[in-house]
Amino acid sequence: MSRRRDRRGVALMLALWLIVVLGAIAAGVAASTRSESTLVLNVRTRTAARYAAESGVIAATARLYELLGRAGAPEEQALVFRGLDEQFVALREADVGGARFGIAVVDLSARVDLNRAPAETISGLLAQFAGTRDVASLGAALQDWKDADDRALSGGAEAEEYRRAGSPFVPPNGPLRRLDELTRIIGFTDSLASALAPYVTVDGDLRINVNSAPEVVLAAIVGPSG
Repeated sequence: MSRRRDRRGVALMLALWLIVVLGAIAAGVAASTRSESTLVLNVRTRTAARYAAESGVIAATARLYELLGRAGAPEEQALVFRGLDEQFVALREADVGGARFGIAVVDLSARVDLNRAPAETISGLLAQFAGTRDVASLGAALQDWKDADDRALSGGAEAEEYRRAGSPFVPPNGPLRRLDELTRIIGFTDSLASALAPYVTVDGDLRINVNSAPEVVLAAIVGPSG
């Protein structure tokens, strides 16, 4: 009888341990499933947002060609741009599928061109959003991202520094093509890039329209601007 009780006790302990192990495995599987579901949801959301944005670009381009086609003569086409913002009222918020896009008209000549602006202007802009000690290194990192050589400036970073930092990106040694490239540059955090976004462009012409430029851009200008 004693041996039977011992065997039953051991069997009960094994059963309890088996339940604990199975419970831990089940919890791990559930957590993994939730993580994968969240990841899939994020990917779907980002994809929908991207295609909504591209739809907005296509809609705006088609509308602009339509307006210019109606204007006809070059002098009449120039007048289209004066009231352009009013022509896009219907597209400021538009639904496409399960996403939404909005179109806004901005004057790129009222922004600092990150690809062409003088270093002094870029430093003047950065100084309004970053600490004094960081301005030089941020400017150097931006220049190293754009310039054609692989020699890092003082405080800057080239391919070797990005590899050491574990970044999946390296400088393309060419101009920025999109504003979101800023977040790939060493030192430019998401919050800093977001703060700079309303005041910069990658497709300017070196001229700054002082009549429409915000105070942040005007404060960054060094010397006369046309």
